[in-house]
Amino acid sequence: IALMPSIVVILFGFVDAFLLAIGQDPDIVNLTGEWLRIYVLSVPFILLLRVIQRFLACQGIVLPLIRVNFVCGAILHPLILRWFVHGNEHGFLGSAIAWVVTRILQVLLLILQLYVEHHP
Repeated sequence: IALMPSIVVILFGFVDAFLLAIGQDPDIVNLTGEWLRIYVLSVPFILLLRVIQRFLACQGIVLPLIRVNFVCGAILHPLILRWFVHGNEHGFLGSAIAWVVTRILQVLLLILQLYVEHHP
């Protein structure tokens, strides 16, 4: 299980060859590969987020998770997505950048909230 993130990262690197091997359109394959190569940057932050979530859940602490996920998912991510897709030159690939930024913000905001709650 500990090797799973490494395997995912490696698979994302070879997705182009796999998709071409199963007969997908080369233009779509190129876009998919580019998108995944950007999105894979969020994997460490997703893992860190999951570790923090499990740590808190084991202690019965859920409100910080709910708050941060609500703020990031319902408020920040749509704004970030709009900015990176429509607000500049990134277009389609901006959605992958938006996911990476959102994951980073989730981790940072969760750590910040926990710090503020437990350090007067």
